[in-house]
Amino acid sequence: ENGKRQNHSAAHFAALDLLGAALAADFGIRHAVIRRVGLGKPVLIHDFLHMNLSHCKGLAVAAVGRMPLGVDAEGKRAVKDVLMQKVCAPEEIAQIQAAHDKNLAFTKFWTLKEAYAKYTGEGIRLDFSALRFEIGAEEIHFHHLDAAQVRFAQLTDRSGCIVSLCCPQGDDINIAYNSEFFA
Repeated sequence: ENGKRQNHSAAHFAALDLLGAALAADFGIRHAVIRRVGLGKPVLIHDFLHMNLSHCKGLAVAAVGRMPLGVDAEGKRAVKDVLMQKVCAPEEIAQIQAAHDKNLAFTKFWTLKEAYAKYTGEGIRLDFSALRFEIGAEEIHFHHLDAAQVRFAQLTDRSGCIVSLCCPQGDDINIAYNSEFFA
């Protein structure tokens, strides 16, 4: 238990270090304050910047930009039917059941839902089963009222962690990552 807590803390500080590096390199900001109001999403105290952090099994992720965003990173999760029924739409369950690797398929859906929940700031208060995705070889389709306003990106790192990003739709969005770590 103590080792898990230490690993979690180390990964969280690694994500904060990445955030600091991105703020300095991309926006010239050397000092920043992060505040959480109640149980809500942590926010960067800056007039024009938004951030989100995530980490899993040796991977830390920091997302920062001039628009709201949400990011989630997860190692491949074991599919439990009870959880799948609670958080997935029937069409997603069918796609997971048909997948060669059901755990990987479930994790891909889960991270998309988490990224959207973090984007909105609602977190796990959202009804995840109402967030329906269709994951194709090249595209992610979001079947939701907000579908025209947001877009998603998904990457898998070399260790099998899935990273999903949700951000507003737009032509001026550049998603940068270190290709050394992603397959």
